[in-house]
Amino acid sequence: PIAPPSVPDSQSFAGRCCGVVAVAIAVSVSDPEYSLNWAQLDSVAAMATIILGSQWGDEGKGKLTDILCPSFRYCARAAGGHNAGHSIVANGVSYSFHLLPSGLVNPKCVNLIGSGVVFHVPSFFKELAELQEKGLDTTDRILVSDRCQVNFDLHAAVDGLEEVELGSRKLGTTKRGIGPSYSCRAARNGVRVHEIFDEETFERKLRQLATG
Repeated sequence: PIAPPSVPDSQSFAGRCCGVVAVAIAVSVSDPEYSLNWAQLDSVAAMATIILGSQWGDEGKGKLTDILCPSFRYCARAAGGHNAGHSIVANGVSYSFHLLPSGLVNPKCVNLIGSGVVFHVPSFFKELAELQEKGLDTTDRILVSDRCQVNFDLHAAVDGLEEVELGSRKLGTTKRGIGPSYSCRAARNGVRVHEIFDEETFERKLRQLATG
């Protein structure tokens, strides 16, 4: 079992820098017999809990989010895109999450997609429809930052071509265009969600992307 992390004093420099996030815990576990004593975490007075994966995926982040969400009013996704995959079984129904936060399973939890996420619009609505078909009411419980970088199908095409070009040195990406989307974000030549609603800006920036 791990010892509870120390919480910075609110008056200290570290405490002020932490702001909303009082505690961040990243645990890398390689021992299959490892067990975490959750009771030790009860004494940590955190305003927010951060779930981080430190083993390149498939650590069970989505399931852990679902377990913790009944204790929280908000569940926020901070990064990534629709390349993720979380399966949650609740009341005998299996739900699949890719772009949407898995906190949606909790009917009292408001879910946020933050500005660090690369946002694929068709996948967002497709996933919402699939959840609603299974009886999950998401009305007024999902909010998207208008500063999200938009992930277009052309990003996926670039992703696939780059993998082919790398040959035996390929990264093994999901070919969903996540890397190229973040490249556009870093280069400041991508499209953000709020720009979709400005027809002139949207067309100009999309054409620039399409022409390379």
